[in-house]
Amino acid sequence: MGFSGAYLYDGTQWTRQQSGQLPDIAEPWLMVDVHDSAYTTITYRPTGSGSGVAYLGRAPRGADQAADGLVEWWARTHEAAGPSEFDSKKEQIAAYLSTVDNSATVKPGDGGQPDPAETYAELKTARFLVALGLPVPDELVR
Repeated sequence: MGFSGAYLYDGTQWTRQQSGQLPDIAEPWLMVDVHDSAYTTITYRPTGSGSGVAYLGRAPRGADQAADGLVEWWARTHEAAGPSEFDSKKEQIAAYLSTVDNSATVKPGDGGQPDPAETYAELKTARFLVALGLPVPDELVR
C-alpha cells in the first residue's frame, strides 16, 4: 500500500485535511490529496475566478489538465510576477500535470529505471510544490 494524505495550504502554512473534503475557509487556498502513491488531486481556489482541479501522476481517465487555471492561481498569489515569468510558470506547470498515457518515463542512460517522482505521486507532488515556490508538507518528504 502506498502513501495517502491530504494537505491544505492557506497561503501561510500546510494543515492536514480530510481526503476528498473541501475546506470551508476564505480564498486563496490550494489542497493536495495524494491517493495511494498513484496520483495527486490538486484543488485550487484563488481569490476571485480561476478555481479548478488538476492531477499529477497516474490520474483517473478523463482527468482535466488544468495548466491555465493553476497558473492563474499562482499569478494571484505572486502579484509581482511579470508576463515572461507568468508564461514560464505556465510551461513549468503543464510539464507536471498528468499525461494521457499515464506511464512513468524511462530516460536513456538511467539504467532502465523510471524517475522515482514519476512512480510515486508524493515525490512528484513535492517537486511540483517546490516549482510553485511553496513549502512542502513534512509528510511528503519522509
